[in-house]
Amino acid sequence: MSISCCGYNPSRVLDVYMFAGAGGALGFRNNEAVDLASRGYDLEKLWTGKKFFPAGRAGIGMDMNVSRRVAVNLELNANMLPDKFNSKKGSVFDWQFNALVGVTFKFGPSSKKKEVVVVEEVVEVQPEPAPAPVVVPEPVAPAPQQPVAETKPAEMKQDVFFRINSSSVRPAEQSKIEALAGYMKKYPEAKVTVTGYADKATGSARYNMSISLKRAQAVADALVEAGVASERITVDAKGDTEQPFDGIEKNRVAIAVAN
Repeated sequence: MSISCCGYNPSRVLDVYMFAGAGGALGFRNNEAVDLASRGYDLEKLWTGKKFFPAGRAGIGMDMNVSRRVAVNLELNANMLPDKFNSKKGSVFDWQFNALVGVTFKFGPSSKKKEVVVVEEVVEVQPEPAPAPVVVPEPVAPAPQQPVAETKPAEMKQDVFFRINSSSVRPAEQSKIEALAGYMKKYPEAKVTVTGYADKATGSARYNMSISLKRAQAVADALVEAGVASERITVDAKGDTEQPFDGIEKNRVAIAVAN
């Protein structure tokens, strides 16, 4: 089990964490202790053959981010074994202390925003034939018409949820994108506004504003791929200044409202 002291923040230079756990050690034959006992040494807790010992481990570590791709790691830990492990009677436990230093390198290309190319289809317009002579009928008084009430489509709202520190649309959320695209195709005059959010419990305000914008843009790009014209889409971001839902995970969201 590992516990971070200051919470997760990918922009932090120094991360400090503590950890603790349980495990075991398996010993075989114990030849050195048996040899000492054969020479007359009194080992009160001598064991032979094969022996399993429960063990505990705890420590503290830190990661220092030198750059976006390089980090230096330092870890101090202690391993605790039963007193019988070294065949000698002593304190309640036998201790082993370790200090580890390492360097982490991160490889792979940096993420780039997907460019959307809009291709306009040019349709050649054929000239219209000359109009035929128009016969003007006798004027007839028009019958009074009842005004036709204009119907407006009901608003559609979809909440597209994201994983922590991610702006990629998950396959499980793809059906929401398809529903929005179907609505936009059915109502050609409709427009959609996509607003991105981030939860307050993770990251700085600046980072949260950036990732909330990426989430909204990811939904907009998915709609364009589904056939919705980009000029019908408005993208907005609130970062963590607004929390539309109770709880942490639901606020990693982009909310699309179409009407």
